[in-house]
Amino acid sequence: MKRTSKSIPILKIEDIIEPEFSELAVLKQQVDGKNELHHPHTHDFYLILLIDNGEGIHHIDAEAYAVKDRRIFFVAPGQTHSWDMKKDTTGYQLFFKAGFITNQILLSEWPMFKPGSSPFIDTSVEEFVVLTHEIIQLQQEITEKQVFNARILNYRLAIILTLLSRSYSLQWHNIEVLSAPHRLVEKFKELLENDYQRAGHVQYYADRLFVTPSYLNTVTKKVLGQHAGNLIRERRLLEAKRMLAITTMDMQEIAFALGYNKLAYFSHFFKRHVGVSPSTFRSTGL
Repeated sequence: MKRTSKSIPILKIEDIIEPEFSELAVLKQQVDGKNELHHPHTHDFYLILLIDNGEGIHHIDAEAYAVKDRRIFFVAPGQTHSWDMKKDTTGYQLFFKAGFITNQILLSEWPMFKPGSSPFIDTSVEEFVVLTHEIIQLQQEITEKQVFNARILNYRLAIILTLLSRSYSLQWHNIEVLSAPHRLVEKFKELLENDYQRAGHVQYYADRLFVTPSYLNTVTKKVLGQHAGNLIRERRLLEAKRMLAITTMDMQEIAFALGYNKLAYFSHFFKRHVGVSPSTFRSTGL
């Protein structure tokens, strides 16, 4: 994967399209959307890519996923992605910022955007027809700009996200009513996503969740099959790999960005868990 910038590029909605609302936009894939995005980048918004018909590869966080008919992809802010799709691929791209949702439903409740969730679902013909109908209604509302426009857009977006949540939960068997341990794990994952660059120790997260490190480890092991310490390490390693593969940041800058005061500490951490040094990882593209 080619490195093209000092840091991972961050795109805004207005960098892609001139939307009627700077926090919400819909593109028709074959008309406006690009089928080739070779340079990995991240967003400051949420992306839902609905593939009606097509083929190709969608890279999300260094993993390759097949593009296929009626597959829907989810990319959250901070995730890196790129794609290479055939030119006749059709579908829709829906962009929105978290701040656009003004009703009381929190983004943290949408299972497809939770850290560690699968980035796609496959839908039936019936499901896809319903979803595309809602997307078209949303697109028309953006264009028409009638009275109560922003309010209607907000509710239409909430309907789309709720339909997607239902399909996602059915496919991946997400637990909608969470037990206390599951709620703790969800809070931990959200905290980890925000603070992994700042803190690499279980104690930090346990203190903010008002539990002991031992209890946090026990609960994450029971719910996720891994101790909290392993999850923290994996998240920091993922970001290190992103930076090494995508950016031109030097080793010292990457080390500092991940909270290491000395390059030697970062290098030791990386080699111990990946099996090669950061420089070898970068040069070989592992």
